[in-house]
Amino acid sequence: MTGAFMTHGGAVSLVESSNLHQSIIGFFIIGLATSSPEIVTTVLACRRGKTDLAIGNIVGSNIFNLLLIFGLSIVIMSDPTLMFKDEIGMHVMLDTGAMVLATSLLFLCIRIRSKNVIDHREGLVLVATYLLYAAARTYIELGT
Repeated sequence: MTGAFMTHGGAVSLVESSNLHQSIIGFFIIGLATSSPEIVTTVLACRRGKTDLAIGNIVGSNIFNLLLIFGLSIVIMSDPTLMFKDEIGMHVMLDTGAMVLATSLLFLCIRIRSKNVIDHREGLVLVATYLLYAAARTYIELGT
């Protein structure tokens, strides 16, 4: 909990002291900070040949974040409709669309093209897709 409070405080300070939009700080800094344990776990699992653990970690974390964390956030908000209005709604729709696209791309890589195997080239496609999404997200934030 202490780490969460420190991360939140640092992010708030960064937003207040810079010209960056708070969602950019959230997307990149908070996203990276909260994903670091998954990154380390997944890399170590892959290096040790425990690919089931790596996939379970990735999928489980994303399902947990999307359904439980997002769901609880909406439940505790005083006015949940605010999450889907105006500029915030545009970001929610962009992020949701990106999640659907990423999930579809991952499914295509695993099931259709490679017969349950993701090769290095497909891994690079997934990384490139993330970088394109991050660039689009930054462009939209800086343009608004």
